[in-house]
Amino acid sequence: MRRTFVLPVFVLVVVFVLSGIVTRGNAQAQDVMNGYAGWMSQQKEFLKDKPLNEVTLLGSHDAATSGINKKSKVCIGYKLHDDKHLKSHPSSKDIRKFKCQSASIKDQLLSGVRYLDLRVAYQDGKYWSHHGFLSTHFTGHNGIFPQIRDFLSNYPDEILILNMSHFFYDDHAMTFNEIMMFYDIVINELPGLLIKAPPVGKPAMTMNDIWSQNGRIVLIMSFDFPVPNEAEFIWDHKLLNAHWWKQKNLDKLMDQLDSQVVEWKKGKDNGKLKELQAIKSSNNKIGDADATSRRVKDKLASDWKDAPISIIMVNDSVNSELMPLLVEKIRKSR
Repeated sequence: MRRTFVLPVFVLVVVFVLSGIVTRGNAQAQDVMNGYAGWMSQQKEFLKDKPLNEVTLLGSHDAATSGINKKSKVCIGYKLHDDKHLKSHPSSKDIRKFKCQSASIKDQLLSGVRYLDLRVAYQDGKYWSHHGFLSTHFTGHNGIFPQIRDFLSNYPDEILILNMSHFFYDDHAMTFNEIMMFYDIVINELPGLLIKAPPVGKPAMTMNDIWSQNGRIVLIMSFDFPVPNEAEFIWDHKLLNAHWWKQKNLDKLMDQLDSQVVEWKKGKDNGKLKELQAIKSSNNKIGDADATSRRVKDKLASDWKDAPISIIMVNDSVNSELMPLLVEKIRKSR
């Protein structure tokens, strides 16, 4: 009778051992995927005395567009370049044109992204990210703000820049008061995480300056109104130098980016956040991102390795493979 228990016990042992192997394998895979989740804290010795604008960050263009799908609603305030509105749910062609990222905000942060380009629309009673079509909501379950809070709770020494722009309220551009209503929501959703904007003319904050306080998020809101004194967490968008080249030809885009980097090497825009928009104007944003990122990688390994670039903004950032070069750039520029 005792022999009838041998096989079940043996099976249990095998299952237990195999489950341990699978668990370790999954953990190792997760470690690889999240290899740059805490890269700032890992490089503290190299970063501590650097001004924030002298640390080259990986940025995501239209960061919260991974959720665009065939069921997405049109952003009714958005207009095309010919001043026309989009009229229906996105086709497959529309998705390729307007979807710029393949991963969620949290997965982008886990992969090393520290600059998020976010467009804001209020529609159907919620605040959404948008690019032609509504994508990810800012609040609530799996919203942008909860994803950011969750990331920073696990990686509290990472510093993020959020650049918010293209504000729409239903079918019109947001008024000043409507933008300030959204700003109040940002403060409530990211309590204690925002960094007070420095006084005009003050030298750029070092990474240690930021680490010595509670805040971890630089909030830039790009609008045409003067920033009111009481909005102490809004950084003036004029501190950011960024240029959208609207270039469809990759060779010409790289030439234009080269000329911009040359100007920065000569001292132009010193003290500002210098954003290099390595984005080809394309009807297939994610499909064309790899070729652009490969050219940027080549430049970072050669002409741009010592260049004063604050942000390199790309499409499909999680697959750009730029983080190893950016970390190497930091370690060598000490």
